[in-house]
Amino acid sequence: RIWDPTTATTITTLKGHTSPVRTMAWSPNGTHLATASNDRTIRITSTAMLALTPIPSGPSQDGADDTTSPAGVSISSEATWITSVMFSPDGSTLAYVGRTDGKPRLSLRKLSEREPVAIPGTDGAASPFFSPDGRWVAFFAQGQLQKAEVAGGAPVRIVDAAYAQGGTWNEDDTIIFAASLGSG
Repeated sequence: RIWDPTTATTITTLKGHTSPVRTMAWSPNGTHLATASNDRTIRITSTAMLALTPIPSGPSQDGADDTTSPAGVSISSEATWITSVMFSPDGSTLAYVGRTDGKPRLSLRKLSEREPVAIPGTDGAASPFFSPDGRWVAFFAQGQLQKAEVAGGAPVRIVDAAYAQGGTWNEDDTIIFAASLGSG
């Protein structure tokens, strides 16, 4: 459900998944919502379909509206469990972590293409986030903060981060993350 926090009422209820939604992300320009479910799909829904006003975060980096994905697109996944989704800064690529063969792995899917690309060497991946220019995706795996080029290539260790939780990559090229549960 999408709620209005001012009135504490439901604005709309998302439809399309056949199991509970586990995670979601808004596109940077607020025109699309990606939801991932236990039904092994990621749905990308246009805010226009939901009769919502886009989140006021401005246009995509190139100044254009995001028209790369049709409303209500459903992406099937080989993963049995999708734990996180994240849009690239320009809204053109979706990073997600899904369990395949019992192991969480990172995949990228350009919205203009039909098939996702699994990133080799990302066993145990969690909490992906993009560099401000969208060239890199960072994630936590194997007790480290790592990054991989969106264009392809093996992951690169940035720093040890055994118990890390979530992160953000700032415009000045610094990365901030919680080093352990409960840290700040």
